[in-house]
Amino acid sequence: MSKEYEVIESLKKQVTELGAGEAHMEVHGVGNIPEHTAVISFYDGQAPSHKVLDKLYEWAETYGKNEVIEMIQFLSEFEEEDE
Repeated sequence: MSKEYEVIESLKKQVTELGAGEAHMEVHGVGNIPEHTAVISFYDGQAPSHKVLDKLYEWAETYGKNEVIEMIQFLSEFEEEDE
């Protein structure tokens, strides 16, 4: 079994045992570059969050909801983790 598959199976197990709709694993500083982050996600019965966010952004653009667009952009800015 590949390491990638093991990670996905671990996330699936978390979702199943906790009754959660999703689980994520984040790796910060990929390639020793602090601004690089990798995320692996597992979803059960719901749309992946990046797709939801894309749809929200498109909706905000379509209906001129600049406050929503600005908030999405603000929340998307990189912040170093305190871990």
